[in-house]
Amino acid sequence: MKYIILTISIFLLLEPSNQSGNSPYAFESSEHISISFEENLDHSENIKVKLDKLLPKYNPDEIYSLELLNVLNGEIFTNGSFNAFQGLFQLEIRDSRINYFPESILDGLKELKVLIFSNISLKSVTANLFKFTPELIYLGLNDNELEELLADTFEHLTEIRQIDLTSNKLKTLPKGIFHRSRQEKVARVFLADNNLTKLEEDVFQTENLELLTLSGNHVRHIDNNTFKNLYKLESLNMTATFTAEVDRLPKALFSNSSNLKYLLMDKNHFQFLEVGIFHNLQQLKVLDLSFNKLKDLDDDIFKNNIHLETLHLSNNKLKNLSKNIFKDLQELTKLDLSNNQLTNLDPEIFLGLTHLSILNISYNTVNLAGEDNYSIFIYCSNLTEIHATNNNISKIFIDWRGNGRLRKLNLKNNPLPPSEIKMSPKFPGVEFHFTSIDSINVRFDNKSKGSLTRHAIDTGILDKNQKCQETESGCSCIYVIDHDLKKITLECRRFNIDELDKWPKYVILLSNNSNFTIELLLSNCNLSSTFPISKYLEDVTVTKLVLSSNKLTSLSDLPSNLPALEVSKFRSNSKILIPNQAKVLELHDNKFNSLNEPDVGKLRNFKKLQNITFHQNPWNCTCDLKYFYEFLKSHKEKVSDKDNITCSNIQNKSILSSNFDDFCPSDYLTWKVTVVLLCVLVFLSFSSTYLYYRHEIEIKSWIFMHPRLRWLVTEKEVDQGKKYDAFVSYATPDERFVIEDLVPELEHGERPYKLCIHQRDWHAGDYIPTQIHKSVEESRRTLIILSPHFLKSFWGKKEFQAAYLKSMKERCSRILIILLEDIDKNELDDEMKAYVSMNTYLEWKDPRFWQKLKYALPHTYRIRCRREDLLMS
Repeated sequence: MKYIILTISIFLLLEPSNQSGNSPYAFESSEHISISFEENLDHSENIKVKLDKLLPKYNPDEIYSLELLNVLNGEIFTNGSFNAFQGLFQLEIRDSRINYFPESILDGLKELKVLIFSNISLKSVTANLFKFTPELIYLGLNDNELEELLADTFEHLTEIRQIDLTSNKLKTLPKGIFHRSRQEKVARVFLADNNLTKLEEDVFQTENLELLTLSGNHVRHIDNNTFKNLYKLESLNMTATFTAEVDRLPKALFSNSSNLKYLLMDKNHFQFLEVGIFHNLQQLKVLDLSFNKLKDLDDDIFKNNIHLETLHLSNNKLKNLSKNIFKDLQELTKLDLSNNQLTNLDPEIFLGLTHLSILNISYNTVNLAGEDNYSIFIYCSNLTEIHATNNNISKIFIDWRGNGRLRKLNLKNNPLPPSEIKMSPKFPGVEFHFTSIDSINVRFDNKSKGSLTRHAIDTGILDKNQKCQETESGCSCIYVIDHDLKKITLECRRFNIDELDKWPKYVILLSNNSNFTIELLLSNCNLSSTFPISKYLEDVTVTKLVLSSNKLTSLSDLPSNLPALEVSKFRSNSKILIPNQAKVLELHDNKFNSLNEPDVGKLRNFKKLQNITFHQNPWNCTCDLKYFYEFLKSHKEKVSDKDNITCSNIQNKSILSSNFDDFCPSDYLTWKVTVVLLCVLVFLSFSSTYLYYRHEIEIKSWIFMHPRLRWLVTEKEVDQGKKYDAFVSYATPDERFVIEDLVPELEHGERPYKLCIHQRDWHAGDYIPTQIHKSVEESRRTLIILSPHFLKSFWGKKEFQAAYLKSMKERCSRILIILLEDIDKNELDDEMKAYVSMNTYLEWKDPRFWQKLKYALPHTYRIRCRREDLLMS
């Protein structure tokens, strides 16, 4: 017997037996033990069988030779549960809700090599749990709820090689957990998908560590020496390991870890790579830096990585690469630069990459052009795959045609002219990907030498000798290219023009690069809200454009990028987008009821216009027709149907033969102007009121600084009869500021204030609390000189409390706080913290400090007591 699989653990699912015998159980000596029950179990009931009761049913020799025990969905384990399994090699307990094991549960399993506690909601483990399994090689604690491990957790596992802690809730790792003196054989550690926030120095310092996985954590800090001196480390996975706070890694992070071969740093937030961070990694073969935020790379970033074979730099923000960036990567076979912002690459950037086999540079804006019709890959003689979709490539280069190893060339969504695409048959055995074409129908007069079956086309160009026959499925677009006349004709009928994105892109690319002219016949193409083809026709020569029988409604999307259109005909439409170089423009038989100022402005841009028509449109003759009416008056010599342009709301009323007052009375205009003016006045009134209340303090402060305007502000009578304008509360270390700055400016200025200074105005020997109360009562304001010294002053706090109680009693803000130095607001007591949070204060470093302070203080011209304290500005 070799193993037992207990599918319900303690509660075994027993099946009915067809055998008879004295015992309810029947066992056979075999590699796998099966359990039967002779009674009828039609309802699939579970029979409770404890392990210690079950084991006596077995032959003791069979039990002792058991090698594997797999327990699923277990619930209860006690000390000694596995005493009879002394020869067990592997024990697996999975998919249960156990949470905790007794420390002696593994007693007797001295020969155990593999122990797996997986997905059992385990919350903690201690060193004593493993003291009975000194020969353990593999420990799997994955998919549990471990939050903390002690430094001595694995100290009894002297032979351990691999520890799997994947998918737990670990936040930190204690120093020494993997490199205690008796655990130097640990070679593989899996810590993926935990909650690690910090990677400290020496936590992984075990001399035999070969593989370390840290992906899917939330690390905010990593020590400079975390991976230092890991001489045997070959694979390090840091995919999605760091939070956005870590935008770079320490330069010396991999010092003396020169055997590293596989380094994954993708899906992080790195913006910079320190020069020298990889210099010690001479054996590196795979480096993944994709899905970061790298903007630039130093010339020497990959210096000494001479054995690198695979480099992933995709999905970053790289804009430029130096021509020397890859100079040391002579063994590189796979390079991914896709999804960056690369525009220009030096022709010699790939010089020396003779082993490069697969290159992905898709989703950039490079043209890959080298010298003399060769690409910048001319030195890469072993290329088998080139992926360069969505770039600015306009040529299939000579070295691609001559590369006998090339097997895949993906150039989708590039501005390749058809003359280049047509060269594809010269590449035997190469898998090509150009712009995908769903279907295309071609005819050229009646000179074709056969028929072309309708099917999807990926490469090549349809020429004038090819013809498409109509079918019921719809051969709705006729596409003809005449190389002799350098002309493209595209005619579509009963075709959804809104799906133009599915058309072959090189129809337009040909005209962009070969000076071809274009004729577009797009009648009855269901045009409704925009002109979808306009975005493909930049800088091309359109000689003919027909958009009849569509559903256009306005001129709002009128394009300005068809520079040489000679004839445009728009019939039976309701919305028009037309080129501004048109000579003939027919807009009749549409659904125009008015043209606003922008629409008419676009019509005025037609400098070469010779003939235009507007009849058979439902023109609504109201004041809104003003701009169109003016256009007709000023261009009537070009309006060939001017006598037939009539109003739809006034029977048989010719627009040009009428005065504008006929359908827009002048009194209506007067009323309209009046309404507009009233709206403007209301808006200005509300705006002024809002601005006044928003900046009330600044406005009153400015008024106070101009004596002739001071009568505009008043002060509450409660301030009358006070002996002092302000009582100054300060700590003794701040006395210099009060005596040298505050007192001279306020007591001897243009408008002098009378201040109460305890050093000068208090009577020696009087009771201090009484003098504080008297000073506050006899002063209109209390100035608090707030500083770290004030927060430590006992009497300063008492002075503030007295002023605070007076303000609360009179419901008027009588405290002015002057912030002399920056303070920690957490050091404020509750009353002062509450006051500061509800009121603003003056800062000594404010350039307008004196202006604001003098306004806030009481004065002869009586400033109103309603102050919510000075606003910061």
